Amino acid sequence: MFPDDLKKRRRARTVQCDLTMSDYVIQLIRSDLDKPTMEEWLARLEKLPKHPELNLTGARSTRFLIRNSRFYWPDVSVYDSLYLMVAAAGRGRLLTCDGRLARAPGLDVPVEDIRVR
Repeated sequence: MFPDDLKKRRRARTVQCDLTMSDYVIQLIRSDLDKPTMEEWLARLEKLPKHPELNLTGARSTRFLIRNSRFYWPDVSVYDSLYLMVAAAGRGRLLTCDGRLARAPGLDVPVEDIRVR
């Protein structure tokens, strides 16, 4: 049995997307099946070249980034901290449309707000 709150949200989404319920569910399943599993994703990462500064292979460097990004940027989301870690590792800057992230204090990474005003 579907919880009522999910039914309401699902119904609203199908109306918003102008899809039948069946088409919406098929779209969700296709989208999910197009994504690699975690094992497939990590296997792909293992094939990447070593990170020149961290001397870690793809999957190991990804795990390193995930574990350590929150240490350096505890005041932003895990998602945003990963972007910051990648920008810092590449000595680059982060381009974002997230004004809150662009204004976050103490990032020590150049962040540029690229929203169209």
